Amino acid sequence: MSSMDSTTAANRDDDRPQLGDDDFDRLEQMLVSGGPASLLDALSSHLISAGRYHELFEARLMAARHALGLPAQDRTSLDDVPSGVREQLEESYFLACREVGAAFLREGRLREAWMYLQPLGEKQAIADKIAQTKVTPDNVELLIELALHEGLSPKLGYELVLAHYGTCSAITMFDSVAQGRSLAERDELARTLVRHLHRELLQNLAADVARRDPSATPDEVAATTSISALLGNRDWLFADLNYHVDASHLAATVRISRLTTDPTTLRLACELCEYGRRLAPPYQFASEPPFGDLYVDSLRYFRALLGEEVDSAVEFFAQQTRTAAEGTTRTAPAEVYVALLASLGRAEEALTVALEMLPSGMPSTGLAPRIWELAAAAGGFARVRAACRARGDLLGYAAAMLADSV
Repeated sequence: MSSMDSTTAANRDDDRPQLGDDDFDRLEQMLVSGGPASLLDALSSHLISAGRYHELFEARLMAARHALGLPAQDRTSLDDVPSGVREQLEESYFLACREVGAAFLREGRLREAWMYLQPLGEKQAIADKIAQTKVTPDNVELLIELALHEGLSPKLGYELVLAHYGTCSAITMFDSVAQGRSLAERDELARTLVRHLHRELLQNLAADVARRDPSATPDEVAATTSISALLGNRDWLFADLNYHVDASHLAATVRISRLTTDPTTLRLACELCEYGRRLAPPYQFASEPPFGDLYVDSLRYFRALLGEEVDSAVEFFAQQTRTAAEGTTRTAPAEVYVALLASLGRAEEALTVALEMLPSGMPSTGLAPRIWELAAAAGGFARVRAACRARGDLLGYAAAMLADSV
C-alpha cells in the first residue's frame, strides 16, 4: 500500500481557489512558532477550508510519518516501513481515507469519494448517495459505472442502463455484469430485466389491441395487467409476422429469467413464454437442451418452480439430463435438473444427481446450488465424502470432513 502522488493529487484539485503568498508565509510562521507539528496542523486546516482534499490526504500521511519518526516526505510503500511502525502508519492511512472520502461524499464528488472509501470497503455510504443523486445526461455514465460495474448498487445501476440506454444495451451487458456476482445479486438483476421487458410488451400489446379490436373498450384494455389476458383468442395479433417486442430481446430475457426464483417474477416470465411460443416460426430461435423448444420448455420449468405440473416437469428434465449424459459432456441439463429439484425442496435427489452428473472441475453455468449447499440441506456430508474418496479428491474429502464436524 502506498500513498498517492502529491503532484497528481494537486492537479486533481486544480479547480479549487489558487494559493497566495500569504498562505505560504503563514506556514513559515507556524513552523517558527510551533514547530513541525503546528505546521502540519495548519496545513491540514487550510486544505480542509480550501476544499483541497487530495492534498489533505497527503498532508495527513505526512503528519503520521512525522509523528512516527519517519521522513515526512517519504512516499515509500508500507512494505518498506519498519515492522514496528507499519501497523500505526497503516491505521493513519485508513483514517485519512475515511476523512477524505467523507469530504468528497459531502460534496457529491462520487468518483473521488469511492477512490478513498474503497480500501475501507465502505460501500453503503456511496450507494445511499448514488440513490439520492438526481440523474442527468452529465452524470448518468458515472452513476452506472459506480452502481453497476463497481458493484455499489447493481440493481439501481442496471435500472439506469435500461432507462437511459435501452433494452438492447442492458441485455448485451447482462452476462458480463452478472458474472462473479452472488446468486442474490444475479436474481435481482434478472428480476429487473424481466419486469422491464414485461412492462414494455404489455404496453405495446395493449396499444395494438385498443387500436384494432372494437370489442375491447380503452378503459378495459388500459386496466389489464396480464399479457395472457390480452392475448386471449386474438391470434390475429401474430398474423403477417407481426410482433410487439424485439424477438431477440424476448428470447434473451426468457433465458435470463432462469436466474430468479422470485414467484412474482416467475409469473411474469411465464407470460413472456406464453407470448413467445405464439410468435411466427422466423422468431422461434434455436436453443440448447434442456430448453430445445425455448418458450415451451422454459414455461415448463418456470411453472414447476411455481409448484405447477411438477411431476411432468421433473420427468422431462430428468430425461434431458440422461440424454445429455449419454451423448455430450455438457452439464447444463444436469444443472437445470439439480436446480429444479433443490427449489422443490428435494435436496437428497438433487445431491444424488449433482454427485453423479456434475463431475468435479467441469465448467458450470452457476445455476445449480453448490454441492456443499445441497449436502447441508440434505442433512449430512457422508455421501460427499464417499464421492470425494472415489474421485481421489483429497482436498474435497478434507473439506467435507470439516463441514460434517461442525
